[in-house]
Amino acid sequence: MYKRQAQNPYGQTLHQSVAQDHGLDEALDQVLLRECAAAVEHGTPVTLNLPIQNVTLEHVAIQAKAGMRFEWVDGITLRDVTIEPASGNPPIIFEHCTDIIQSE
Repeated sequence: MYKRQAQNPYGQTLHQSVAQDHGLDEALDQVLLRECAAAVEHGTPVTLNLPIQNVTLEHVAIQAKAGMRFEWVDGITLRDVTIEPASGNPPIIFEHCTDIIQSE
């Protein structure tokens, strides 16, 4: 029986021959999950100082004791975002932010 060989004009290996590290363990979502675990699991306050750019939140409803605070963010887009803070607290605070877009 004739078995046709796969064409491989560039001579690559046909299996993983080199370990790959794309740095996904340090991607922002992984860093946030790791650093904010106490807040997610126990509701304890967490403060992070990370450079943030181009934040987009869409179709989100958030209940937060103190609302939501954005500091030093370059580029924020909020579309159909509802934030329900405890009484007396402002829902969203922007400090030192640029390029803010809010829409319903």
